[in-house]
Amino acid sequence: MLFHPHNPESPSFRKKVHSLYIIFSIIVGVILLRLIYLQIIQYERFWRLSERNRIRNEVLYPERGYIFDRNGIIIGDNRPSFDIHIIPEECGERCKSVLQKLCSILNIDFPSLERSYKEWIKNHRPFEPFPVKTDIPYESLIKIEVEKLFIPGVYITEMPVRKYRNDVAFSHLLGHLGEISENELKVLKGKYALGDIIGKTGIEAVAEDFLKGEKGWEQIEVDALGKKVDLLSIKKPVRGKAVYLSIDIRLQEFAHSLLEGKSGTIIAMNPKNGEILAYAVHPSFRASDFVRGIEKVKWQEYLSDEKAPLFNRGSVALYPPGSTIKPFFAIAALEEGLINPNSRAHCPGFLWIGNRKFRCWKKDGHGSVSLIDAISASCDVYFYRIALLLGKERIAKYLSLFGFGKETGIVLKERKGLIPVPQNNYTPGEIANIGIGQGNILVTPIQLLRAYAAIVNGGYLVKPRIIMKISEKDGLEIDPPLIEKIPVKEKTLEIIKKALFEVVNAERGTARWLRSKTLEMGGKTGTAQVVKLEKYKFYREEDLPEEYRDHALFVGFSPYKDPEIIVIAIIEHGGHGSTGAAPLVKKMIEKYYELKK
Repeated sequence: MLFHPHNPESPSFRKKVHSLYIIFSIIVGVILLRLIYLQIIQYERFWRLSERNRIRNEVLYPERGYIFDRNGIIIGDNRPSFDIHIIPEECGERCKSVLQKLCSILNIDFPSLERSYKEWIKNHRPFEPFPVKTDIPYESLIKIEVEKLFIPGVYITEMPVRKYRNDVAFSHLLGHLGEISENELKVLKGKYALGDIIGKTGIEAVAEDFLKGEKGWEQIEVDALGKKVDLLSIKKPVRGKAVYLSIDIRLQEFAHSLLEGKSGTIIAMNPKNGEILAYAVHPSFRASDFVRGIEKVKWQEYLSDEKAPLFNRGSVALYPPGSTIKPFFAIAALEEGLINPNSRAHCPGFLWIGNRKFRCWKKDGHGSVSLIDAISASCDVYFYRIALLLGKERIAKYLSLFGFGKETGIVLKERKGLIPVPQNNYTPGEIANIGIGQGNILVTPIQLLRAYAAIVNGGYLVKPRIIMKISEKDGLEIDPPLIEKIPVKEKTLEIIKKALFEVVNAERGTARWLRSKTLEMGGKTGTAQVVKLEKYKFYREEDLPEEYRDHALFVGFSPYKDPEIIVIAIIEHGGHGSTGAAPLVKKMIEKYYELKK
């Protein structure tokens, strides 16, 4: 045989070798291509996965600074909160089953979560954490820890969240927190990240720069199951600075209890320096609903509530002042020399202005009254006459001197209110109506309280003050005291102060049933008409539908000679000021003295 099959020179042998060479080349080529794909093209992904399985950087969130009352009692501190999220890249094809398992443990609707996940993944990279649920109960946390071996890519993050001593009684004062918005992120460049919680309203917002603290971080080594193996490096977070308020927590909670079942506000203040001792508003919201960002359903509940629990009635609500405005008209008339303390007027129960009869609240009239009688008995006819004597220019001047029509300077959100504008035209009837606190005049409760403080403290307009200092160590003031002397004679103020004392202590005083042998106090009642309906003019107040009843107002102070507390109560649709608001003020003042013992 010329060519043996195994002869190297055999054509068939060479053909087989060639085929093997081609096959070998293909195999080597595939391996090389795979290596290139893994080592070069997919290098970053696998490096990242490798590092993730070994090293992880985590943000350490700081505690918000504590909030204390004037006596050092904590109003707001912090508690731990646990969040659950998954990293899609780590759970891979098992993400759906992982989410199903978490929904079972956390009692979450799976179809809803799956929809959220599918929307989220469109705009995020697979190695970013997808938030499953925030602030989970501790029992659920334990279950997830037990199941972690069977649900890859699941991580638990701990962060501190705000906790309040009484998250309802303090809500309008402290305000609420919320997740930072896109607009806030743009304004506060570099200071916050998406998802951060910041102060939105109240003290939480005003003192945000001090309360927020500084974030930290830690670099840790983990095993394949994501469990912490070693701490490589750390920068500890720094808790925010403490904020000390002028509020007395005991008086605050008492004021809130007095408002239970009512709509309105009670504010107590030191008339000498403007320190707010209590600031209660009802109805109120639950501040803890906002500590991690409020749920949409709960937010809509608050917005749709006809009683407006989110509305801060203490500094934003505008009310007709009713008869509580009369002392300021008396001051203006005395200062302008239009009357003296002994000036008398006859009140038959009405006054004709043009062809219209303006009635006094006392239908059969007060008879002959002096200035002090007119204030203590709250005679409308007397003040119709004073308002007409003063005219719009002088009315505007003196109301402005006592802070009406302008902001008080309180750190909370507030409104300026409404007083007559000299440039506008008013009929004599409109001017007379302003004289009894109706018509073209609206005030906030904090404005009215501040103005009365100026009467009883000798003529000093003080700024209402809530924040005493920032931290015990720094003693920094961000809400400094501000006192302005009003150009009014001391004698004038003494006359008005005497009249306010008579409101409680004289036989004809509108709050005479508050008189006490053990409590020296003065004040002024006010009843602000909400709506005038001929249909109900013969009804008794208590028989009217609630929405048509008058607002009740009372401002009271104690003691008489050197007042150290002044309190305002405004109760919406509370009826007469003498019965709907005055008793609450008396209780507040009694509580104040009880706490001093």
